[in-house]
This record gives sequence, structure tokens and C-alpha cells, in this order.
Amino acid sequence: MRLLLAHRHELAEAVPTAESLQAADDEYVRLLEDMPKPCPLVLINYLAYVRRQRGQHEFRGAFLEATESSAHCTWEVYTFAALTEYHVYGSTEAAARVFRLGLERYGERE
Repeated sequence: MRLLLAHRHELAEAVPTAESLQAADDEYVRLLEDMPKPCPLVLINYLAYVRRQRGQHEFRGAFLEATESSAHCTWEVYTFAALTEYHVYGSTEAAARVFRLGLERYGERE
């Protein structure tokens, strides 16, 4: 199974052409759906892929969608998104908002 997951991840990461972006998105969705337990690392890799291939607006949209609907969205995903906002996009305000959202959702658990 590890080899299969690594191969699927490799295929999803190695598609630079415009017409194959949807195929990579579909592969990430299948990978997320195939996980028997929540796996934030897969979601983090998907968000990093969206950031690289589609840009800031799509990254934020994918993150917000994941916060509402994905079982894989744990506190680690919020931390990744906040640090991406700060280090990649240089937005301290957006990073603070993401950290606040994460604290609202997970603050009582830690």
C-alpha cells in the first residue's frame, strides 16, 4: 500500500501541463478518499500543490473548503495554511486569521 500511495503522490506532483491539472486534482481527491483514517499530511500536500499550480486565491479557497468538509483537516493543516500565508504571501493579517480559526476549532482540545 505504501508503494501505491507513493506512486499516486508522485503522479499527482509530476503533472506540469495545463490539461493535466484536473487529473492531478482528481488523483489527490481519490487519495484523500482512500485514507481509512484522517491524514492531514495528504491534505497539506494537496494544499501545497494547489498553491504552486493555481496561486493564492485558489489556495485560500481550497483551504476554506477543506475546513468545512474534510475529515483530514486537523490543527496541523491550520498551522500549515497560516505559515504559508505568512512566509509565502507575506500576509500577517491572513496568517493571524487562520491561526484564530484554528484556535476556535481546536483550542480547547490541547
